[in-house]
Amino acid sequence: MCKILIIMIGLRKSALKCSVKNVIMIFFTLDKSLYIYLKLFRAMSANKPYNLTTIYAISDNNPEFLEKLLLVFADAVGNDVTALKVAADDNDWPEVGQLAHKIKPSLSHFGVTSLTDIIRGLEHNSGTDPAYLKAMVNQLDNVMNNVMMGLKEEFPDVFK
Repeated sequence: MCKILIIMIGLRKSALKCSVKNVIMIFFTLDKSLYIYLKLFRAMSANKPYNLTTIYAISDNNPEFLEKLLLVFADAVGNDVTALKVAADDNDWPEVGQLAHKIKPSLSHFGVTSLTDIIRGLEHNSGTDPAYLKAMVNQLDNVMNNVMMGLKEEFPDVFK
């Protein structure tokens, strides 16, 4: 974890003997983007079904852009998961595969790594038992509900 944080703030120091205390001290010695790095540290250290490291980097400390990214993710992925569930109920497995492929980059950007294997399985589903695929769709739905709950708790002003 320390290695990632040190690289994120652009330092070239060795991260082998890094402690959380050292990283926090580094944060407080920087004037620029202190808020975003502290927020990043909290996001990485909490036990959440997502990791917003990439999203914070993409937003470049711009709260309005971060808000737009969160809203687009919630809307687009929410709609795609709903469509994927409908396609699975209709046993339309090619459509399930296409929707899983469409969702994959968003999940990657939002650090939802627990769904990586499920998305791959749904994406490449030919010859797979339909009952197994439906179980994967249910797991996808459960994890995405947890992700959305977490985002709404963390950003209540965005999801009013």
